[in-house]
Amino acid sequence: MSQLKIFLADANRDSRLGMQMLLDHQTGMRIVGVSVGSEGLVVQAGAAQPDVVLLDWQIIASAPAEYIKNLHLIESQPQIIVLHIRPEIRREAEDAGADVFISKDTPPDELLLVLRKIGKDELEGKK
Repeated sequence: MSQLKIFLADANRDSRLGMQMLLDHQTGMRIVGVSVGSEGLVVQAGAAQPDVVLLDWQIIASAPAEYIKNLHLIESQPQIIVLHIRPEIRREAEDAGADVFISKDTPPDELLLVLRKIGKDELEGKK
């Protein structure tokens, strides 16, 4: 069975560790890389060839459209899920090219549902 490869980019240590703990215990999901800032983010993600990039908005706030565009250009064509504590950022994130926006206040089960759907679509070739 194929695993959903996830690249995690989050500058907040607690948030990053919580996400890693959540995802490390999920069948069919594997973290393939982690970034704590914007420097080298696209290169690191490109080397990891993820199916999904979980991207903290704070990291890319200075040039979100540019970062998201460059992440979409990675050979694996990852889905970009933008995370932020403020739900009102949703529109701005979507306008910048995010595939999905999830508030950091969202229960973990909802994030897992989104990731499982992406994983299922990957298996069925619906990317």
